[in-house]
Amino acid sequence: MKKIILSLSMAASMFASTNLFVTSDQNTLKIDGAEVYFGSPATLIKDRKASKIVKFEGFIDAAHPDILFATKNYKLPLVRSKNIVKNGEKGSIELELSSSNLTNDQAMAWEDSGDIFYDKCTKCHGTHAPKEFDMLSWEGLYGSMKDRAQPTDNQEMQILRYLYAHSNDGILDEK
Repeated sequence: MKKIILSLSMAASMFASTNLFVTSDQNTLKIDGAEVYFGSPATLIKDRKASKIVKFEGFIDAAHPDILFATKNYKLPLVRSKNIVKNGEKGSIELELSSSNLTNDQAMAWEDSGDIFYDKCTKCHGTHAPKEFDMLSWEGLYGSMKDRAQPTDNQEMQILRYLYAHSNDGILDEK
């Protein structure tokens, strides 16, 4: 009986550790008719060594039915695709991604965008921790200061994704 309980416990812990994050040198990774945004969390479905089948789950805004969002406020997109399976206000999609574009290290997946945020947003003042504000507040704060920081469009997307994901109503804890 102890062996069965131990085996089930190990299986549960292995399943719990199947959270992966998308890594990419670009803001989005284009694959199988989908655009997957960097840092998006996914659940491992099947490991094929060189690639993995992963599942993305989130919310769907009726105004943008081809975008899967991380939260119900529709600020943090995960995947854009016409193949999202809809279930009411929620949705999901399974995609096969190269293993090199996935990591179980959250900090690594978000490292570049965090570096850009801290670099651009500490030129004029000390910065606040992302958890100090919610997504809507960060949108306003960032909007009022971005002209001074002068980010490129690419950097702006990275900064906003970082702030949204790590905000007090975001999906991640800062590591």
